[in-house]
Amino acid sequence: PHEQSVGGALFQTLTQLGTAFGLAISTVVYNATLKKSAAAEGVTVNVDGTNAPRDAQLTAYKDANWTGFAFAMVGALLAVIFLRGVGVVGHRGSDADSEKTAREDPEDRDHDAVRSPSTARPVQPT
Repeated sequence: PHEQSVGGALFQTLTQLGTAFGLAISTVVYNATLKKSAAAEGVTVNVDGTNAPRDAQLTAYKDANWTGFAFAMVGALLAVIFLRGVGVVGHRGSDADSEKTAREDPEDRDHDAVRSPSTARPVQPT
């Protein structure tokens, strides 16, 4: 439980990096395909790409989308290869394992025995 925040931060960071690199690479693929397809039709594309023929744009969009699909398939393949034996995350096992762990770690037992001031029982005057 105390490492969930680290795991969440790592996940968010890698998601942001993956999105940034994926968008950059698919944009490079789009621009290269657009320039190549437009040149095949005899059109020199301006800096903004506004004068590119529509069929060249469609081809470029298709190639950029196939690039995204390829990234997804590589990610799925890596997940299958490296996460095969992970099992159920958060699975505690049997109750015997839980009792054994509680007996082996006295620090956790001492921590559970200490009450915070907000949960302590009030002292009754005598």
